[in-house]
Amino acid sequence: METAACGLEVEITEVESEKHDDYCSLTARVKMKRRSRVAQVYYHFPAHLADWLNVSADPFIAAFLPISMVLKEPLVVSAPGSKKLIEALPQIMKVYHSWNPRFQFIPVEVTQTEKRTSRSDKVALFFSGGLDSFYTLSKLTNQSPQNGIPTHLVFVHGFDIALQNMALFNKAFSAVKDVADNLNREMVVVSTNVRDISKSIVHWLLYYGAATVSIAHCLGGLFRTVYLASDQNPVNVYPQGFHPDLDPLWSSETTSFIHYGAEANRVQKTREIADWPLAQQHLRVCWENRAGAYNCCRCRKCVMTMIQLHMTGKLEKFMTFPLPLTTEAVRRVRPSRTMSYLESNLAELRKSGEEDLADALAHAMRIGRITIHFQRLFRRFVSTGRWLANGCYPANP
Repeated sequence: METAACGLEVEITEVESEKHDDYCSLTARVKMKRRSRVAQVYYHFPAHLADWLNVSADPFIAAFLPISMVLKEPLVVSAPGSKKLIEALPQIMKVYHSWNPRFQFIPVEVTQTEKRTSRSDKVALFFSGGLDSFYTLSKLTNQSPQNGIPTHLVFVHGFDIALQNMALFNKAFSAVKDVADNLNREMVVVSTNVRDISKSIVHWLLYYGAATVSIAHCLGGLFRTVYLASDQNPVNVYPQGFHPDLDPLWSSETTSFIHYGAEANRVQKTREIADWPLAQQHLRVCWENRAGAYNCCRCRKCVMTMIQLHMTGKLEKFMTFPLPLTTEAVRRVRPSRTMSYLESNLAELRKSGEEDLADALAHAMRIGRITIHFQRLFRRFVSTGRWLANGCYPANP
């Protein structure tokens, strides 16, 4: 196992909270010595939450632990940290290291550890307006979960919507606000630059969970429980930001994180929300946002979601998909990772006699498998080359 580089560290200093007329903020100075880089990381919240801002190490431990592990540098935070969170860090690092050996075990230092007490019983759900968060909101609204129904929906600017993309943000903000208003939930809008700081160091797919929980930790004990909407496939659990083995470990004495919704795949989630008017008006799944579209209707996530909505007979009711589902659009997509749920889609299309769509999906899946196979071979080739360059031979190249 590699160890942290001697004399180098990721240093977090000047942790401060500020209240302005129309917002409040938690900020810190970040110095990454290996990269010779200094940055100001910030989290902006609504002004009325200023008294809840947590001037502690917790948000910055969550946000910069994966970064420090990749850089192989100790993480030093000039602020007190939660005793419970600090004690969980070895297990958190073990999970990351099991995902990819690039994540190395590192020392983490804070000024002191504190055992805190909860001051609130509020419950939050991070809500993007996507399929996973709509499914989770539906289940939590229609049931009586042991850990409580969400009182707040947290919407983040700076993750899937770039900070400079105000046009798309305004559309998505209006949609989430309408959902919150209709369900009598309080909406919390957060903007942060943590993704911009991390993007050249750690892959977003592995990092977004840490970035998300850092936001909840900014507010100290405002949220007793925070739900993280699972985007995992129940058949195959993959290394990625929200993970059932990782999410609870980020908890502190005042805030517990719950990975929710892992029992359902995307087909089942689509069926759960297909008749929900709020989802029909506001569902947003697109991550490419071609030409600034809310849903471009042509990227992989859009097309796969449109297929599933089509099979429920409700696609036309979803106003956020303005373009029709075509066989050409289906043929052009390239599925990634597991395609187990697509097998059921394909079988259902065949059963209903929609051979043109079925043939298009079968073609896309076939090309997708070939692409994934060659991507894996390429990664293995690159990895083996690195081993040989160091005079070593991998046990399982």
